[in-house]
Amino acid sequence: MVAGRLVLVSEGPSPVFGVADRFVGRWAELEPTHGLIYGLAGTPGRLSDWSPQGRARVADALRHGLAELDRTPLRDGADRRAAAVMRDRLQVWLASATARDWARELDAGFLAPPAMDRMALATAPLADADDAELLASRLRGVPDGMQGYAVALQLGLDQDRPGAGVLAERLVAMLRASARSDGGYFGGLAAKAAALPGVDTRTATHLQEAGRAADGAYDQLADWLEEEYLPRAAPDPAVGPERYERALQDHLGQAADPVELAAWGWEELDRLEQEMRREAAAGWPGVPLAEVLDRLDHDPGEPSAAGPAELLDWLGQLDQQVARRLSEEFDIPRQLRVLRHELAPPGSAAGAYYLPPTEDGARPGVVVWTVPAGRVPLWRWQTFTHHEGMPGHHLELGGVRFLAAPLSRFQTGLGEISGYSEGWGLYAERFMDDSAPSIGPPPAWDSSSRRPGAPSGSWSTPGSTSACGSRPASPTRPPARSSPRRSRSGCWSAMAGRPRSSPAPRCCATWAARPRPSPTRSASANGWGCEPRPATASPG
Repeated sequence: MVAGRLVLVSEGPSPVFGVADRFVGRWAELEPTHGLIYGLAGTPGRLSDWSPQGRARVADALRHGLAELDRTPLRDGADRRAAAVMRDRLQVWLASATARDWARELDAGFLAPPAMDRMALATAPLADADDAELLASRLRGVPDGMQGYAVALQLGLDQDRPGAGVLAERLVAMLRASARSDGGYFGGLAAKAAALPGVDTRTATHLQEAGRAADGAYDQLADWLEEEYLPRAAPDPAVGPERYERALQDHLGQAADPVELAAWGWEELDRLEQEMRREAAAGWPGVPLAEVLDRLDHDPGEPSAAGPAELLDWLGQLDQQVARRLSEEFDIPRQLRVLRHELAPPGSAAGAYYLPPTEDGARPGVVVWTVPAGRVPLWRWQTFTHHEGMPGHHLELGGVRFLAAPLSRFQTGLGEISGYSEGWGLYAERFMDDSAPSIGPPPAWDSSSRRPGAPSGSWSTPGSTSACGSRPASPTRPPARSSPRRSRSGCWSAMAGRPRSSPAPRCCATWAARPRPSPTRSASANGWGCEPRPATASPG
């Protein structure tokens, strides 16, 4: 105390935050594919090593990170939260690595190495000659990466742990589409890079050769899967209780009873279908739901885009309009004013995914869309872009990267928990559904086209497949309708968009949709700097 004033003495940088920073740097080195996807600074000019040896090195890094974290003292609440988030994620990833889940990973949508590498290359910064050289270097590594992945899958076969045949078939289809559509996806990406200003003839030649080799590696991997893997693949796609429980912990950030979760999922699916029928009956009395959907998709009077390019332009305009309106009520980081909309590579899974801005600002946030050719009805996409763009994942995952709060680099770079993130996306859909009159329709969607009771946010609610049943079951509880007024005092303020008149609350998960907790097992910390919640906490 000095002259009646309290003097705060800084203890210097937090040791826990130092551990987190070193781990993220090491992770970018070991997993450069992840580094590109999540925009980590210091990511080298290569892709991840998907071989068993590469996976073993990743497991060692996880063990080292946990050991260093255990040795590090905690000074305050920010340290405790940062350590809890990092420990939870590292333990989950190590459990999967120890079980060698990578030896049967075939998800063609997002998780299999071919999907991950392509996602990383498709969205990596590509603006100048330096970026073109990095692309050439990474493309040259694709054949070795796919060979290492095949060795990992062969190990799973040799250990009598094959992946599902249906997933292998889908992966083959993706690989073929990528390698053969329009002369090869990687060849097209290389040609785009070669045309950048300042790219010399030597680099252009290297790009052409590397792109052709990368496309060939995908084609060869498809051959191997068809000839060697599929005959021995598992006919049953169920993953078994142990792997399913690991996946639940990974996706929800907490343990859950799979049977209870599946039962709740059936209830939620029934509720959503009933809501869809009510909405349809209000706008089209007596017309079956399937016919309502068909009319919305094919009626020439309904708003539509002429094709994928026009749709992307419309989505961008909509995001800008929503961001401008929301910025009148919330402090939104300036780095979120730019959001790219791009088409997914050929053979990609239906839907969309969002990637946050890079740490160094070289790439803004980007939403990657799978769009059908020809006329595109807009009604299916407006809610979708609120989920992926503004005020959905772009505000959530993009905003946390620039949040002025005591968060470690791990929390802002690798701490995402998908159950929470998808809950935010569902919350954003409902928020926009409730707030639409105050925000207004996009320019291409005039009010006359929105009939009373027209389909709204719940029509596009995403779900996930449960191993406990044959129908979709969502692992996150869709939020109840809440008023915009109440929403503005909750999750928004703790994240990137704080209302100018209200302080930040203690926990950012106040109003975001949360996983249904198990009554008997404890929850772990969420990824956004909140204190761990007990499993008995009531859903938001």
